Amino acid sequence: MAASEKLASLLERSLGETLEEVSQQQLPTAGGSSAALAGALAAALTSMVARGARERWDDAGGAIAQAEALRARLCALVASDADVYGRARLLLLDAGRDREQRGIAAAPETGVRNREQRDFELAGALEAAAAEPLAIAEACADVASLAAWAAEAGGADERADALVAASLAEAAAAGAAQLVLVNLSIRPDDELAARAQAAARAAAASRSRALATGEACDSR
Repeated sequence: MAASEKLASLLERSLGETLEEVSQQQLPTAGGSSAALAGALAAALTSMVARGARERWDDAGGAIAQAEALRARLCALVASDADVYGRARLLLLDAGRDREQRGIAAAPETGVRNREQRDFELAGALEAAAAEPLAIAEACADVASLAAWAAEAGGADERADALVAASLAEAAAAGAAQLVLVNLSIRPDDELAARAQAAARAAAASRSRALATGEACDSR
């Protein structure tokens, strides 16, 4: 099966198969796609919480719709992040081999042109490899915010699950943001870096809000 076909059917596998493929690096899945998976799980959990709180929460229907949209978005990012990460990784490995070869013998003019084309493609691949985890981080921040809202609006039966959802989304956002910051094409003052850090902070604030809601209710 071609790599593109494997990526397209990634979410059609059982959870155990997906975890095995990540563990064994059978697909170019890594931190980004794993963060997206965690964020999708958090979104599904948030949707579950909202469904359970329908009788007491007037906005539950809207929260469910948002959670399901975010889940779909993050599921799509699982495969797309793996795709762009795999391409960037292959180009980086190729660049490394090329540097080693140039240390042995001078490359002909055609080799220079090939390297220039490869470097151009690598720059684009690295940019894409930063944009994907940024999208994951921002989507996960939205999930965390939605989970905090669910924690505030739901009852005691749903609140613990909402806190778990917010915590999962926060961790996924922080991890995805870190992948943006370590990307070779991103500078500390880059707009993508600022957005990634903002998403991580927003997710952390939402998780704190969800936790404070639970603690306030427990103290009553």
